[in-house]
Amino acid sequence: MMKTLVLTPSYPPNKQGGIDKVVFEFAKQAKLNGHAMTVISFQYNANTDIYTRVCVDTGFEIVEIKQESNKVETLVDWNCENFLSDLIELIAYKEFDCIVCHDWFLSELAIALCNKLGIPLISFIHAFKYEEYQGKLNAERLAIHERQVQMMKSSSRVICLAENVKRSISPFINQDIPIDVIRCGMSKPHGLSSIAPSSSPITYYYHGRFTDDKNVMGLLESFSMLSDNTQLVMRGQGKRESDMRKFIQNHDLAHRIKLLPWCKDANVISKDIQSSDVYVLASQYEPLGLSLMESIELGVPAVMPDCYGPNEIFNALKSGWQFSPRSGCTSLTNALKKAAAEVRPMRIRTLVNRWQCFSLFSWHSGYTNFFNLTTTTTTIQGKKSCQKAG
Repeated sequence: MMKTLVLTPSYPPNKQGGIDKVVFEFAKQAKLNGHAMTVISFQYNANTDIYTRVCVDTGFEIVEIKQESNKVETLVDWNCENFLSDLIELIAYKEFDCIVCHDWFLSELAIALCNKLGIPLISFIHAFKYEEYQGKLNAERLAIHERQVQMMKSSSRVICLAENVKRSISPFINQDIPIDVIRCGMSKPHGLSSIAPSSSPITYYYHGRFTDDKNVMGLLESFSMLSDNTQLVMRGQGKRESDMRKFIQNHDLAHRIKLLPWCKDANVISKDIQSSDVYVLASQYEPLGLSLMESIELGVPAVMPDCYGPNEIFNALKSGWQFSPRSGCTSLTNALKKAAAEVRPMRIRTLVNRWQCFSLFSWHSGYTNFFNLTTTTTTIQGKKSCQKAG
């Protein structure tokens, strides 16, 4: 049995997507395969100035940490020393084989814990910040980038979610640190979407954060260029929501665009997707694309960016429509128009090819690769320790 300590900046039910979903699914797989995975996560409440771990019943162990912090102006101001001594006392007796740290937020804590416990660190990179920021670094972004790079340089192994992310990371760390790609994110295909598109108008659907990195304003602008026999449903929340509502009002699109509140109920999301004709992932940068996987599971074709994870999904699925995020709204508009014209044949192709995609991106295969890599890392680290002792 392998014992893994996982550090993650967030975890369900606080969020349900991205990092949270990956950690949750891998922890379930660990339990099913007889391994122990302890998850530690911190949430910051700006109103009370307290970091806390909200416990949920997940079928595996979660450590609850609740402690006041110093005033935190930005995420990069957070100081791991607030928790280090308590965590050392709490987990020292467990004799973990390794620590897996997801992304940059808890990187200093992960490095300190590994140094104290003498066990290997594995960095799990979801979004490589330098690439996400397109090399445009202000002071805060530079601090985040440097923290992420330092974590990778301190690791025995780095794991990422797409080949292009691996290529972006490589120049920043030592060549003797292995970088491996894990493909995951897809559950078993379920539900049988109708082969025929819904009655006119053609319905596009998006769910996720209403933020700039998800390119929600670009999606609205591109959609406004389409004919009247189309409609757009967007479910989510975020700081851009008020701007979105103003855009809809100013362009007289209230009869064609519907904004729905954020929902954590997977059944509601599935019904939304199945009742639409085309799913839209309009992100400027997307290392994986879990929401895209959800549409594929249900057999609904998608418009997606030609970057990182979505590009690999597109090549495996051989279905959908791509656009270039850095080409402005024209590329996305053209992809949306093409989708409206090709809905029926693309639905058939998606329904057939989703099983091939599942074989490459299933949670089970992703976890199996993850476990094999972590086992190899701890074995090599153990041999090195024995050689040093000798």
